[in-house]
Amino acid sequence: MAEMDQGLKWLIDARRDDLIAQALPGAVVLGPLPTDVAAEPQRILDTLYRIRFHGRECAVNIEIQSAIDKTMAQRMFEYGTRVRHLYNLPVFSVVLWVNKRGNPPKSPYEDRVGPYLLATWHFINIEVRKLDASAIMRSAGLGLMPLVPLMKGADEGIMADAMRRVKEEASPKDVGSLALLLTHFITSKHNRETASAIYGRFFNMANIDSLKDSPLYPLLVAEERRSTLRLVLEGRFGTLAGDMLQALQSTDAETLAALAIHAGTDTLEQIRARLGL
Repeated sequence: MAEMDQGLKWLIDARRDDLIAQALPGAVVLGPLPTDVAAEPQRILDTLYRIRFHGRECAVNIEIQSAIDKTMAQRMFEYGTRVRHLYNLPVFSVVLWVNKRGNPPKSPYEDRVGPYLLATWHFINIEVRKLDASAIMRSAGLGLMPLVPLMKGADEGIMADAMRRVKEEASPKDVGSLALLLTHFITSKHNRETASAIYGRFFNMANIDSLKDSPLYPLLVAEERRSTLRLVLEGRFGTLAGDMLQALQSTDAETLAALAIHAGTDTLEQIRARLGL
């Protein structure tokens, strides 16, 4: 969803060394690059950084995907070649897959006509659900801790250890946002009770109020409201049509608030009208 994509973009930007190290061990981050690789059609990348890797300055583009997209390989080719042309740097393309199921397209992308290979583009897939939670806890940086609940073998003890690391290692500026994002993923993968219990081991009620100062707070509140609305609507009307699901995911906070008020009483046609359908 849009809110969670923004939350993950914040995570990558706030802890970019940790995420880039997962894809390219030993890379040194030198700083961000503009993500608007202007050309027709216009392309805005999720993230783009200048790094030093094996003694060379390079660019690394990290794209976030919450669902399988079969066009991703071609997109990485298009993004990468534009960045290569614009900045005259070797480009590493990375896709962070946070989906729960499905198989992403494999690297490399190949553009073929008959027997002729016209272009090849290699990219790096990081499938969060296939990462081993125990191994990540031992070796990875703080930036991967919020994603631990989505990883293989993430039991309550491991998730609690991730929350402990957030409390002990995060800066005062980032601790609230990291804890909030970790709590959200524990809730989405497991349940609210487990998330609350783990959060409560390390943070008291005063800390909960301080989370409202996090730049992620309004994003995650909106996503939680969106999920609740979907459950209410499916409880009343059954499985929702694809256009309704798409509209619900992309609608703004004001429309979500209006839907929350009327979700229990409006007809299906009225709900669709509120979504602009």
